[in-house]
Amino acid sequence: MMIVSDCQCYPLQAPLYMVGRFITGMMGGAFSLTAPAYTAEISEKEIRGRLGSYFQLMVTIGILFVYAVGSDTDVFVLSVICGVVPLLFGAIFWFMPETPLYLLQKGQTDRAQKSLQWFRGKFWHISSICHLLLEAVKKQDRQCTYLRHVSVIIVAVKKQYV
Repeated sequence: MMIVSDCQCYPLQAPLYMVGRFITGMMGGAFSLTAPAYTAEISEKEIRGRLGSYFQLMVTIGILFVYAVGSDTDVFVLSVICGVVPLLFGAIFWFMPETPLYLLQKGQTDRAQKSLQWFRGKFWHISSICHLLLEAVKKQDRQCTYLRHVSVIIVAVKKQYV
């Protein structure tokens, strides 16, 4: 029979806690970047701001939920409850299509049109929107090409004088 304190009984508890916090922080940061970007890419420009603010609202509601439920439950039960939501989200999100903008950047125009039609609904006329997105992708490609040429010139000049 072992009667010792928690620190002596579980010497790996603190490092595992730190690793868990690190992974949680990295994934939270990644999600804080990708979720608003995904929302911005699939939404109409008229409601993009409102949809973008829902992300922060949901984060705040989640914090409130943890405070409310966590005050009356065990840490393990709270962890299981909070773990169900991301697992359910991941399972559902697996079936979501890529954004039309991403597909156009990859040169997959047909898939981009199908994706845009899925997001906007089957009765929405998407040809003009798809054309605008394609023009934006072409403009972005031209700007990136220009920046690549400028960086090559700067490197060449730098090598010449160094």
